[in-house]
Amino acid sequence: RQRNRYLDARNALAAAREQVMRDYEAALTAAFDAFAQPPAQADSGARGTAALSLIDKASYEDDVAARAAAAGVAAEHAEALWKLNRRLAVVRGGRKFADADSPCGPWQLCRAAQEALRSLPVDALCRRYLYQVYAREVLASAGDCYRDINDELARRGILANLGFDLVNEGRAAAAGGGRAVR
Repeated sequence: RQRNRYLDARNALAAAREQVMRDYEAALTAAFDAFAQPPAQADSGARGTAALSLIDKASYEDDVAARAAAAGVAAEHAEALWKLNRRLAVVRGGRKFADADSPCGPWQLCRAAQEALRSLPVDALCRRYLYQVYAREVLASAGDCYRDINDELARRGILANLGFDLVNEGRAAAAGGGRAVR
């Protein structure tokens, strides 16, 4: 039964490969475009339930699977991502951003995959399997990509001497945080 699901997922992906790749690229392009834009002005209006909505179970399960894949990559490549995000903030004019908003970070890569796989005619279990394959096959090479981007930005003089050190809690409190820049 699981083998049949695997074959269903593989066949659906093979049949829609070109469209999935276009959707993936479009989602990543949109993430880079959004990253490059100045931050939107916060709405000073009252917050209410207008922003709340219900989501269906399949969408929720897709989101959980994508977030799990992203969290694993973020944990494995924490140092490279920390450096990359600092350098990208400099490129962006000094505007800081949340890790999840990094245009080439694991959260955006998984969001792009989620967007690209959304149109496949497979059930939720097959889609979760595709996320696992995506994490194993694509995200596994993310560390090399992060290293290459960091190296290129440093070569261009963008925080070329940036270091990543974990300091113990006593020194972190005195220094104002858990990470120090050398």
